Parts: sequence; structure tokens; C-alpha cells
Amino acid sequence: MGDETLYEVASNEYRSGRIDRELMSKAKALCGGDEQLFQSKYVILRVEQLKAERKTALTSAAIEGGRIAAPALAKLILAPILLVALVLFIVELML
Repeated sequence: MGDETLYEVASNEYRSGRIDRELMSKAKALCGGDEQLFQSKYVILRVEQLKAERKTALTSAAIEGGRIAAPALAKLILAPILLVALVLFIVELML
């Protein structure tokens, strides 16, 4: 499902009144009461949420099914390790 489809899903949810209360509060806080800006921000936040849910579901399904490819698994495991190593390297340079 591409980004355009996710934006359509989020927009349809908003128009039909299926609104996530926590996300609505976050969008309102970020928009300072501007209703037009709120609607746009809500849809953007909802699309981000849908992407995260999709990524989590795909990763979980692949791992549970034992079908996750080695390169994908390596990325899932190595990315946080490399990030920590980079941060430690930068901190060492600053000292």
C-alpha cells in the first residue's frame, strides 16, 4: 500500500468520524486551534501511524512465520547496534 493510499485511508477515516482521540489531541496541540491546519496535521499523523503499524505487522508476521530474509533480519538487528556505535564514537571525539 503506497503513501497515496494511506493518505486516502486516513482522510476517509477523518471524514467518516473514525478519529483516534489521542492522535486528535496531539494534532490539536500542534496546531494551536487552527481547524484547517488541524485536519491536515491529523491526517499526516495518522498516515505516520498507519505506516508504523504496517511495518510492525509485516515484521512480526515474517518473524513468526520464520520467513524473514537474512538481509532484512540483519538490518533489524544491526541498525540499532551501528547507531549506538556511532553515538559512542562521536562522544569519544568530543572528549
